[in-house]
Amino acid sequence: MGLLLGIAGTLLGALLPRWLSFGAWLLAAAVIAGAELLGKRLPLPQNARAVPQEIITSGSHSGPLQFGFEMGTGVRTFMPSGVPHIVAIGLILTGSPLVGLVAGIGFGLGRAAMTVTRGASPEPRGWDARLFQARRALSAITALTALALAVALTRAGGG
Repeated sequence: MGLLLGIAGTLLGALLPRWLSFGAWLLAAAVIAGAELLGKRLPLPQNARAVPQEIITSGSHSGPLQFGFEMGTGVRTFMPSGVPHIVAIGLILTGSPLVGLVAGIGFGLGRAAMTVTRGASPEPRGWDARLFQARRALSAITALTALALAVALTRAGGG
């Protein structure tokens, strides 16, 4: 999916001035990050169906692969945060195939790390509870990181 968004960014980048592409991305990033920091949900596009826990916890080696396939292709893309949209918008407006591929790999590794650490936990339900308790802090950290990335890349590439 990241590669496709990067290709879209290459095509759109040929049509729009760089300052406009980066400016639009920065504005979108600020709105989404602001909503995250305020604890508000924006109606962002997604196929709001979560991957069932049974797939992840089935004990089978194919569970994580199925989870990754369904998330990565957009079959199931329920996201409790708008932060991935900051990256997707950035790819659509300013990306390249290589940047898209790297972003897709990064997203996949992040999702895999979550699944692996939960699976390796001696008490998965306790892991879930700790994640739920830390959700506001994690949301703020990821929103600020994504906004900082958009600002830095806008300054470096957009003028």
